[in-house]
Amino acid sequence: MARPIILGFAAAALIVVLAVGGWYAWIAIPYFTGVPTIRRDYVAEANAPVLATPAEDRAWPLYRQAILAMPPDIPELRHGNPIRLVRSEAWAETVAAVAERERSLSLARQGASRPVTGFLLNSEDDRGVVVRLQPPVAAAGFPADASAAFMAIHRPAPYVLPRLGQWLLIDALGAARSGETARALEDLLAGISIASHTSAEESLIGQLIACVIAHGVCNVVEHLISQSPEILTDAQLREISKALATLGNDLADLRFGHERLSFHDLVQRIYTDDGSGDGVPCSAGFARLFGGADLGKEILGADPRSVLAPIKARKLASRRDLLVKYDEYCAAAVEQIGLPLWERTGSVGAMVHDIRARSDLNDRYRVLAVFAPPIDRAAVNMALAGQACDVTRTVIALERFRRERGRYPASLDALVPHHLAEPPIDRFTGDPLGYRLDAATGVPLLYSRGSDRDDDGGVAMIDETGDPDPDGACAWFPTARPDRDGDWILWPLPAGDGTR
Repeated sequence: MARPIILGFAAAALIVVLAVGGWYAWIAIPYFTGVPTIRRDYVAEANAPVLATPAEDRAWPLYRQAILAMPPDIPELRHGNPIRLVRSEAWAETVAAVAERERSLSLARQGASRPVTGFLLNSEDDRGVVVRLQPPVAAAGFPADASAAFMAIHRPAPYVLPRLGQWLLIDALGAARSGETARALEDLLAGISIASHTSAEESLIGQLIACVIAHGVCNVVEHLISQSPEILTDAQLREISKALATLGNDLADLRFGHERLSFHDLVQRIYTDDGSGDGVPCSAGFARLFGGADLGKEILGADPRSVLAPIKARKLASRRDLLVKYDEYCAAAVEQIGLPLWERTGSVGAMVHDIRARSDLNDRYRVLAVFAPPIDRAAVNMALAGQACDVTRTVIALERFRRERGRYPASLDALVPHHLAEPPIDRFTGDPLGYRLDAATGVPLLYSRGSDRDDDGGVAMIDETGDPDPDGACAWFPTARPDRDGDWILWPLPAGDGTR
């Protein structure tokens, strides 16, 4: 009696083993034997608009020459804020070292005068820059293979342009302090042009570089006006204000075309292609991916070469499903960034957060959860950089009004239309920036309502130690934060490093 039972269990077990084995073979064979088909050259597509631009209109070749002409041993060039550098012991040495490299500065100014950046991805011409600024990348080989993944290509521009901007700002400060205001003006306008160039790039990193340079220019201009109000002529101030108005408009348009191309390229390299826009992840795709097994492990949660990999890969969305979800993410992003900052009540990052928070969605859309570009953060940075340009233009307008009338205006409306086309807008509320005159001194106070979104009359947000907390006041959230009570003071500049 026991023997038939045992045989029955054995037969059932065999059936289960065969079923599991058959199921595993069904998912493992396409995973281990599938091969991605690279149908589109996304790098070439990204480079096409640049190649269509006349060579004489491209700034990048001159920027590249400028960085190569500057020796690598200039002290303190990595100091993030030129105004802080002014207050450091390294200031005299640094400004002298930069000023002595007039050829580099001249090349940067010439490049800034051209219409577009004109940066080509993965160009052999950039070998020298990569060797200078990215030694580990250079040691790994340059340029990357022409068929390499979009995310694997070399991008020296993010390393070059902030440095050029900083050198120009250091030189502008040094020139202004020595009375060479024409040179200072030339440097400042070149810095603004570099920021405009990078803001027009189809990548979030380009937008963020533009924000960094824009804030640097604004800090330097405000520092000069704060420390020596008469140092720049009225004509020079007008020229700076006009250039900042253009830059502010440029910063209003966020672009992430390269991130889209990079994601689509990633998908075509991980997945097979059935010819109708669908496919499944495959081991060969992960093996050839930039980052190899480590990146594959981050996506799959297992070594892409292991026996567990087909099971993990089975949980991932199909190629078509993944791209549909990514397009939904991009569409939501476009809708949000098309609104002024004060009207954005949602966050595209919430979609990614929800995916990561739910294990079923995280397993299915893991590729999106890992590689979704940080559009929210970039959009906020762009909006606040645009506000920085508006604030500096308002400071210039206040100074010009003071020169004309011997006093500051009672309201910002008095600056319109002679000095400003319209009152500057507070990006947190959509209302004009807050403004009042100190009753005792007549000194103007310019402020944003900040994180709590309400008008505290120019009373600064205070931190736990009782000191002003501008970082807390300027933090943006989709909804008002009453716990962050107080305004963000924009002018006059605070004590300390003299920047916002």
